[in-house]
Amino acid sequence: PPVSSSVQAGEQTHFRTVDKHSNNVLEAHIDSEYTLIDAGLIDQNSHPPRTIYLDENIKIIADSMIESGQRDAIHVIPNPTKPGRFIIGDGWTRVLATRSYNINDNKVLAKIHTDLTEEQASWLGYSQNKDRTPPTDLDLAAYYKGWNDKGMTWDEVANRAGVSSALMSYFAAFNRLDTDILALIKTSPQRFTANAAYHLSRLQVQAGCDAALNMANRFLMNEQSIRQLKA
Repeated sequence: PPVSSSVQAGEQTHFRTVDKHSNNVLEAHIDSEYTLIDAGLIDQNSHPPRTIYLDENIKIIADSMIESGQRDAIHVIPNPTKPGRFIIGDGWTRVLATRSYNINDNKVLAKIHTDLTEEQASWLGYSQNKDRTPPTDLDLAAYYKGWNDKGMTWDEVANRAGVSSALMSYFAAFNRLDTDILALIKTSPQRFTANAAYHLSRLQVQAGCDAALNMANRFLMNEQSIRQLKA
């Protein structure tokens, strides 16, 4: 079976991967920048770019890894408070897939960054996610709010994230919604964009939480469009 490979910084790096028929690790050269580490030794970042990890999405990644091997290394930093453990920068879904389905004897290929802080590793994951499979707007809203809670102004968060201040105000609207509305949004986060959250937050101010929740339910059931939310 073929061995997975990836290009990193202009160099071809050959990975160890899984023989899908025997679940054994296939031997191949690993560049010195990469190493196999136990997925159980990797901790979540305290500033995760995603907070929603659906079981079906984890299974899709697991199936791909079993079928084709790990195509890209994850990125981690050493955990400064827990020697021998690591903190994820990018690739948490692959870690969850490896743990859940015991892929590669629970080993995952990783690049260990010793020159990044946990916050810098988080922004690395954020940029990688944007280029690969973007998080939901609800995920992004939680991510941006986390930095605001840490002391960054919304304009500073917008500048660091590479989005306009005007667009950042739409993401911030999630944080103004009533908990019942947020609970509904979490049932179908792909449906509720920052644009929808912004207009629901305006309705909540103008007509109250019950009216906004009713509108959110109708929007979820495709009984209302974005244009009608704006009205």
